[in-house]
Parts: sequence; C-alpha cells; structure tokens
Amino acid sequence: MSSLSFPVSLKKQRELETRMQALGIYEVDLEESFTKGGGHGGQNVNKNSTAVHLKHIPSGIEVKCNVYRTQGLNRYKARAILCEKLELQKGIGKKFLDIQKIQKNKERKARRRKKKMNPKQEEITPIKTKIKQRESNSQNLPSAIQELLELTQKYPQSAIPYGLLAEAYYWMGEEHEIYNMDKHTIYHLGSEYGKKGAFLDDKSIESHFWLAVNYGLLGLEKGIMSSFFLLDPIEKHFKRSLEIQEDFFYGAPHRAYGWFLFQIPPWPIAKGDKRKALLHLEKALEFGYDFYLNHIYLTYIFLERKDKLNAKKHIEWILNAPLHKYHEREENRYKKEAEALLKKL
Repeated sequence: MSSLSFPVSLKKQRELETRMQALGIYEVDLEESFTKGGGHGGQNVNKNSTAVHLKHIPSGIEVKCNVYRTQGLNRYKARAILCEKLELQKGIGKKFLDIQKIQKNKERKARRRKKKMNPKQEEITPIKTKIKQRESNSQNLPSAIQELLELTQKYPQSAIPYGLLAEAYYWMGEEHEIYNMDKHTIYHLGSEYGKKGAFLDDKSIESHFWLAVNYGLLGLEKGIMSSFFLLDPIEKHFKRSLEIQEDFFYGAPHRAYGWFLFQIPPWPIAKGDKRKALLHLEKALEFGYDFYLNHIYLTYIFLERKDKLNAKKHIEWILNAPLHKYHEREENRYKKEAEALLKKL
C-alpha cells in the first residue's frame, strides 16, 4: 500500500493504509481492472477508463466504483469501500466508524478547551515584554507578577501564567535588594508557581524549567545539608525540559542541567558528573553562542579542568561582547565576574 499514491491528502492516504493493514488487506491480494465510466460526467468518464473494479481474492469481495471523474479517486474510494465491506463481514465496521467519530470529536473538543483555557496572545505579550525589560523600570516585574496572578484567576486551568510567574520570581531573586525581599521567599514562591504549572500541563517548558531553577536556588539558600531532598526533583524537571524543548531560552535546559551536574557531588553521594556537564554546556553554546551565561559556566568548567587556553577564550568573549539594551546590569555583573576569573589564570 505504501508504494501507491492517490490524489488525496497525506492524512487520508495514511488513514486508508492503516485501515487496510489492520484488516489484512494487501495489494498482492487485489485484482484490479478499469473500464470506461458511464452516466453523468461528460466526455472524460465516457471516453477514459475511470471506473474501477476491485476484487479481494482471500474474501471474494468485489467492489465497483465510478463515483468520481478521475481514476485515481475511484481507486482510493474502491479500497475504502472494500474496507467497509470487510469490516461489516467481520462485525467491526460500525464499531470502527464509531470509534473514529468519537476520537475526532474528542480531538476537536480538546482543541476548543485548550483555546478557551489559555490566555490570549494579546494578554500575554505585554507581560512578557515587562519581564524582558525588567531593568528599564523597577516596577516592571511587580507589575508583571500582579497581572499574571490575575490571569491565574481568569484562566485557572492554564499553565502559562504559572510558568511565567516562576520565571518572574527567578529574575526578582537576581536583584532581590531592589524589591526588598529575601531570596528564600522569592525562590520558594517561584518553585510553588512552577510546580502548579507543571501539574496543569506536563508539556509546559516554562513551568518545568523555571521550577527546576528555583528549586536549585532555594536549595542554595537552605544550605547543602537541608536541600539534598531537592536534587531528584531538580534533575527530573531539567530532564523534562530537555525533552520538551532543548533550545529553549538559548539552550537553557542544557545550560542549567550542565551547571547542576558540575556543582553537585558525584556518586555515591549524588549524581554529579563533570564530563556530562561539559557536554551539556557545549550543547547550550550551540543554541546560544551570544548568551553570556553559557560562556561563564564553560569558563568555570575549563578552569576546573586546568584548561587555561579554553577558559581564557570564553573570558575574552565575555569581556569583549556588547551589552544588550535591556540587560546591561545583568551583563555587567558577568563582565565583572569574568575580570575576576581572568586574574586567576
């Protein structure tokens, strides 16, 4: 069946192939002949062999089809009719059609539900802009958080506002002095919102990724001995992020998971693995060469490996890279960190 091609959509062709395979209908078991069509349809059906006669040798079922003006469509329809007849003979025809109809209805309803349960693009875009431009105005993050909280009330089954809340609290933690909040509280809130988003939608990259990041930073605030229980959840959500979208936010799942593997102790205490850490961070660099943090983390790894040549290469990139319009404070912090690392070479 796969060698045949009919003038129908790829979806319809594959559905027919699947149906025929399920019924054990193979092209080698079919006798097919063509005759001139008759009746309405003009000269094409009266002069050309558009009508199809199909016989299924194992069952003896015969089908004649002259529904369409073209031979290709009649060949497709003849096979569909053969499937219906064989299904009826086996007592599964109506059941198959009912299941197919139910499945299509479920898919249609699911699409409608998802559209209704999520915020509209025009509601989300201004909030994302405020998060991105967080350095431009100290009220941007608090304002974005307030608007996202309102969206959680309006769309209680949507993971989108919860994932963005987890991200917003991470950025708030980066400059917690401005917002007069302690890091422990910030990362705890970020973790709780990320957890809620991941529960609502297992495919929410924002929820899984920012949950893992907030968990990690919360663990640092708690202290190493108080946060060992967080290691497995952190790894779980980083791995899920990699499965969902590995190039998200300039390779963030690779970047964060690599840094996680670099920082935690190796077996038998934990699952730290510096070799894997390097592989993940090099992959992150592929997705985000112009992202400062990819170079910072690689610098630390190469310094630990006593690879001064590669460490210097990444330090120099950081020191020479231009500042981005909305993230100058953040990137200046990385430049200062790079200058301190350069003195260690």
